[in-house]
Amino acid sequence: FTLKGTRLGSLGQAREMAAEAAELEHVRAALRSHYAIEVLDIKLLDAGSTPNHSVTATSGEQFLVKALRTRLGAWVEENAHQVTTLAAHVASHGLPTPAPVRTVDGSLVAILSGPAENETTHLVVLPWAVGYTRADHMISASPALASPLLEQLGAILAKLHSLPAPDSLSLPKPEAPGGHNLCDIGTFLECAGNPASLFQGQDSADATWFRSWLPKLVELWKDVPEPMALCHGDAYLDNVLASQSESGGAISLMLVDWEDSCMSNPIVDLAACAVGTCFTLSLGEGSEDVAVTLVQDRLIALLTGYQSQRSIPASERLLLRSMMQACAWACGAFRYGRFLEGVTDLKTRKYGQLIEVVNVLSDMGGSFEATFFP
Repeated sequence: FTLKGTRLGSLGQAREMAAEAAELEHVRAALRSHYAIEVLDIKLLDAGSTPNHSVTATSGEQFLVKALRTRLGAWVEENAHQVTTLAAHVASHGLPTPAPVRTVDGSLVAILSGPAENETTHLVVLPWAVGYTRADHMISASPALASPLLEQLGAILAKLHSLPAPDSLSLPKPEAPGGHNLCDIGTFLECAGNPASLFQGQDSADATWFRSWLPKLVELWKDVPEPMALCHGDAYLDNVLASQSESGGAISLMLVDWEDSCMSNPIVDLAACAVGTCFTLSLGEGSEDVAVTLVQDRLIALLTGYQSQRSIPASERLLLRSMMQACAWACGAFRYGRFLEGVTDLKTRKYGQLIEVVNVLSDMGGSFEATFFP
């Protein structure tokens, strides 16, 4: 029995390796036929929920290649269209983000059959950000860089909020029923009429806490004022790439990952960014497990940079703390749902940190506005 089990296990591993090799060859062939890129080396990256690849061409150029396959779900076509359209759009307006590489016929996405039978792949190719690292890694290595980095990020967000939305793309509001922007907040709000339907069957203290916030969130989203602006939706530190000059001077940033973009009041986007950049949170394996605190110098820097490009009206200032709570709640609820599904990565296991963010902001009360908008 043991030998049979071992043989079956080995056979399964061999099949997986063969399937992975076939998928890599499929990407290699697609790059040649649709982009005229000859591949020297290709590696599957162990990151994200979609197959991402690091590719080095014979020319020496490097690329990030996303293979969005229909086996992942019907959403892949729209996803490929959105991330490439937005990246190309904002890059054309001078916002720092990798602009997608176009196919030989000028398309933003290559659409091809395979690699599995009755399957379609939507291929997205982006230039590799050579010399850049994740912003959270840079700050972890050099904490003194946090304030100048966040001041620059604030300025980039404000510039984004001044751009028109692309005509070829219809972006939803995050609170729209069934919406998946801002960590599925629209889908969660559908449970407001029957809070027990949120994490149905769960009677933990955390599930009860998440349900208790639904009525507050419904009222909060009713009060979101105009104007509506193009929002990134997920400007956390792990979606910001950073580079510093060899002399240790100027920092350059790139904003990446446009999957959660939406149309909302700019303060919503700024609030989501503040949650993901100005608190001590675990962003990945190897992160320090520290108590959750609001790093005030970071938020001051983020707001300073933002207001260097766009003034924040009084109506939005009064919403910032509540919107930070709403964004933290949504991110926590999203991760808690994944935790219940058995997902075990560090960010998912640490969903409780987002509950702590909400509580920290509650404890601040009116002192928040006095501190950050004196």
